[in-house]
Amino acid sequence: MDFPSIDKNCVSLPGASLKVDVVKMEFSNLIFVIISNNGKLGDMVLYEEQIVNPPFLPLSKKSSTYESRMLLGCDRDESHLLAKKIATDLKTSKKVIVSSTLTKPISYSDATEICKALTVSSVV
Repeated sequence: MDFPSIDKNCVSLPGASLKVDVVKMEFSNLIFVIISNNGKLGDMVLYEEQIVNPPFLPLSKKSSTYESRMLLGCDRDESHLLAKKIATDLKTSKKVIVSSTLTKPISYSDATEICKALTVSSVV
């Protein structure tokens, strides 16, 4: 069994006037992202790619759709949008689980700051 690679960063979100810890744990089959301002886990959203191969399309023309579902916590649109932004910025085919303790919606620029922190390695 391989251990996950773990990256941790502290990010300042100017739009929300908040500092959050951003942790990325990359396993062989999924990426687990924790965004927390209090050191705890929050709402959890699973974001995964669903590969569709309709019988009338050639094999080279596979199409992808994405599914986002709540695993734990309050089902809020902003949680799904944040998970989508993170998963698309990470450019991965792995499942992505995002846990967030953010209680209020954040701006797109704040979400971009979180994604920047996830693409920079600082191994714990």
